[in-house]
Amino acid sequence: MSGGSLRGERARTPLEQELSDALTALAAERAARVDAEARYLAATRQLCSTREAEDQQRRLADELAETVRVTELFTGVLAHDLRTPLSAIVVGAELLGSCDDPGTRGVAARLMSSSERMTRMIDQLLDFTQIRLGSGIPLEPHRCDVVTLIQHIVDEIHTTHPDQVATITKQGETRGVWDEDRLSQAFSNLIGNAAHHGAGSIAISVIGGPADVRIAIHNAGAIPEERIPGLFEPMTGSRMRRDGSRGLGLGLYITHEITRMHGGSLEVASNPTAGTTFTLTIPRLVPDRTDEDLAAAHDREVERDDQLVAYDEHIRLQHAEEAIRSRDEFLAIVSHELKTPLTSVQLQLESVRMRLGDTDPQLATMVSRACEGGERLAQMIEMLLDVSSPGALQLTPETFDLANAMQDVLARFQSRAAKAGCVIVSDLHTPVLGCWDRARVAQAVTNLLTNAIKFAPRAPIEVALSCRDDEAVLEVRDQGPGVDARDQNRIFHRFERAASVRHYGGLGLGLWLTREIVAAHHGSVHVQETPGGGAWFTLRLPRKSSETPS
Repeated sequence: MSGGSLRGERARTPLEQELSDALTALAAERAARVDAEARYLAATRQLCSTREAEDQQRRLADELAETVRVTELFTGVLAHDLRTPLSAIVVGAELLGSCDDPGTRGVAARLMSSSERMTRMIDQLLDFTQIRLGSGIPLEPHRCDVVTLIQHIVDEIHTTHPDQVATITKQGETRGVWDEDRLSQAFSNLIGNAAHHGAGSIAISVIGGPADVRIAIHNAGAIPEERIPGLFEPMTGSRMRRDGSRGLGLGLYITHEITRMHGGSLEVASNPTAGTTFTLTIPRLVPDRTDEDLAAAHDREVERDDQLVAYDEHIRLQHAEEAIRSRDEFLAIVSHELKTPLTSVQLQLESVRMRLGDTDPQLATMVSRACEGGERLAQMIEMLLDVSSPGALQLTPETFDLANAMQDVLARFQSRAAKAGCVIVSDLHTPVLGCWDRARVAQAVTNLLTNAIKFAPRAPIEVALSCRDDEAVLEVRDQGPGVDARDQNRIFHRFERAASVRHYGGLGLGLWLTREIVAAHHGSVHVQETPGGGAWFTLRLPRKSSETPS
């Protein structure tokens, strides 16, 4: 049937064809709409994910920035808290210096030298905090001569570097109205830096102009070119320790701020051929800091904060992370630098205590107080080493009776508790054997007892030890102000306190370190309110962990 149509098939009418085309178009449009909706949902999810990531990054940057701010505040608290036990050592050294025995006077001289070194470091920490928190370095200006100040510093440097030769040349009038002590501090930093890093002589020129005085300090040593831009930033010296630098890395930073507070400028030029020259220029009169100046400084801070907010969050996050890294490095350097003279102080105090015996009870009492100050300083420095050490705490586990170990801790605390008017009531009769790091567990309990004595003086402290479900449970209760429910987690963080630092001292590290020690043993520690008021700390330690403590 050539040319015919198939059976049952007929041609569509124009209306049917139009309807079919409309249905096809509608299906295509619906498919396109579904595809567009799918792409829209995918883009929305991606956008939400991106915004969530950005928000998370922003929150992390904010948290890190707050950590940096709290650390700067903590540095000031650290300096104040270090000064208290150090003052006991200084008083003891001064009394020993008045003794008739030449040997004892010699020890006193060495004690004073080590104490003065630690005092200078603590003063730097306080200056650093004042600068970073915005108050600046306070000045007490009066008329003085720059050359006289420099000569005193050169004479002091000569006692520690007898082979170092320093020449001073003077031109014009070198007197003005400045803060004599602060300028001496700046010159000591610069000349001491030249003596330590330079070879050969130090050349110091002082030129008095009509309105200012310029001091140039030159030595033959050279500073690597890549380090010059950040030379006056805090902790720069700490990053150069591999090249033989010592100290906290704050000297040039504070010197720059002292110069700035005098209305002057500090510049450095260095190359391997010509050596290094620091040039300090200061006006003859310290400019008054009027209300307008303070307001302008505040406006600059606000503008700086606005610019910080406008930064790309990734860059801001990098800056905050770098600040955290620098902080931990700085704390490690502070503790190491303070530990060296403190070890010498403790050895010398112990030798004096043995030498005195019962010959002079009053002097022996002062030496004992100085020894206690040394022990307190050592504990604080060990905390700094722990807080700046990367990774988990290192433990040395051994099997021992925790009850006996706690009795030893309490025995060492009896005199301290008695001075605070506290009576320690203990229930440590049941032996509790387990595998722990004896020194670290004792440190954790010591922190809890220290906390109780600090916040609840003239009140009893209860200490109880029991064994429950194959774990040791240690409880310490006091009758102090207690810990608000909102703060019961926060106080275990670094640099945190349950009460204002104005009323209670401390570094804000004890409870954090206790938590870290317990966590390293795979245990837990928490605090709650006691029914009658006060804090109730409960520390749980597995008697034998399924994992080896890290």
